[in-house]
Amino acid sequence: MASAANAIVWVVDMTLARYDTDRLATLSDDRRRATLRVLNELRAAMGSDCLASADAATVERVLGARVARGDGPGTLRKTRAIMRAYFEWAYRERVIDAETLLAVRAVRSPVVSSRAAKPQPYRPSELKAMRIALDEKWPKLAEDEVWKWLYRYRDGRSPYSRVRTHVLRCQLDAIIALALHLGLRRREIFALDIFTAHSDNDELIVWTDSERSVEKCRAVPVTEGERAAMSAWLDCRYAIAPEHKQLWLNVHAESMNRQPMTAEGFNRVLATYIGRGWSLKRLRDTCAAAWVRAGLPLEHVRELLGLARIEDALPFARFVRGSLDGRMAEHEKHFGALIGAAAIGDVAA
Repeated sequence: MASAANAIVWVVDMTLARYDTDRLATLSDDRRRATLRVLNELRAAMGSDCLASADAATVERVLGARVARGDGPGTLRKTRAIMRAYFEWAYRERVIDAETLLAVRAVRSPVVSSRAAKPQPYRPSELKAMRIALDEKWPKLAEDEVWKWLYRYRDGRSPYSRVRTHVLRCQLDAIIALALHLGLRRREIFALDIFTAHSDNDELIVWTDSERSVEKCRAVPVTEGERAAMSAWLDCRYAIAPEHKQLWLNVHAESMNRQPMTAEGFNRVLATYIGRGWSLKRLRDTCAAAWVRAGLPLEHVRELLGLARIEDALPFARFVRGSLDGRMAEHEKHFGALIGAAAIGDVAA
């Protein structure tokens, strides 16, 4: 059905067909579909089948419609960027004039409150319940037996069933730690490989686009807790010995345990192995709230989470603990060293 729909678009709009061939053919399937969806919204907003007729007013109508249906600031920025990329191409191909392009460039993303404005961190009691559930469902091998059984499995001297529960738990612990300690998004965790996430690294390299362009990545310092969880998982992965570099494996059954985990399987990994209601998004919220409570400045929280604007991190400011007078007293000595002592005569003057 999707192919037929695209064929219809190409017949009635040769401009979109050209753009699809020139620019979208090299994109991933997901990005191409997202781009076509936005450009078809653009066509619908101007009430014409010809994309070449779109202008700045049409862009504003698309963004206004998305605001009305509740899209967040990040989605609005991406939508605007997709439309702007089309207009840049259209100008170079002489489909539109310079005046139209300049008017489109002047359109700004609407200012709306972020959907991340209501973070939902887990309470300590909920995190404790999660760990109890993990211990009950997926107990780990005793520390002094881990390598004995992993080596035996790797050498073919022990069945997978002997290490399966331990392997499942270690992969779960690593996934959870990346969200809970470092605040990574679900798609960012899924995209990691054994090089970018290796426990020997001081930082994780997190890619924010499927093409892994250098300008769209960030380095995230690791915590000791995350390093320990990742190291335990990589030990298990070494014993399984897959022939690819993807980080996550389909470890449910021995017949598939060397295969990469699918995106669909990863999206429901917590529900499958812990239970319904657990969310990597809420673990990410828990991470941000805990770092704020620990005293990490909000700008650094923004960097950690990979947020574009400080405004997107402001909802976590409500988790700051301590009183104003207590905090000022705590930091007064350092504050005085930064501004220098004021002479009494200067103050009187």
